Amino acid sequence: MITQGFEFLAVIFGLCGILVWLEARYRSAFFRWFPSIVLVMFASMALYTVGLWQLTEQVREARESLRDNLIPAMLFLMSLKFNLVIIRKLGIRLIALFLASTFSIMLGFIFTQQLMREFLGDETPLTFATMSAGWTGRNTELRSR
Repeated sequence: MITQGFEFLAVIFGLCGILVWLEARYRSAFFRWFPSIVLVMFASMALYTVGLWQLTEQVREARESLRDNLIPAMLFLMSLKFNLVIIRKLGIRLIALFLASTFSIMLGFIFTQQLMREFLGDETPLTFATMSAGWTGRNTELRSR
């Protein structure tokens, strides 16, 4: 059982390396439907569930440090893959519809929080922010065909 932060990071990075190698070696539709980032998250949850590591204070600190430092960098690197020419070809109506729906989802969470704040917990704004980001910030690749 893993209880140290370094061991936890080694397993997570090893898992990432294995999945990247598998994706490069076996070019299949499986990795198009289930991207490596989703598989890393699923596998890490599964490994925790079967008891590979215990969420000690050191593991928690390593996980939080990894999350706080690497996720913004990964999001930036993923955004470098955007093809602005294809996005421009979508047209102003579709882009406006996307922005309006994103704005309405965010406003809905803000309105719900303000309306129900006495019945909800202190962590609710963080939960709503995470849900809003998940619903509006989908990681999709636009491909020209």
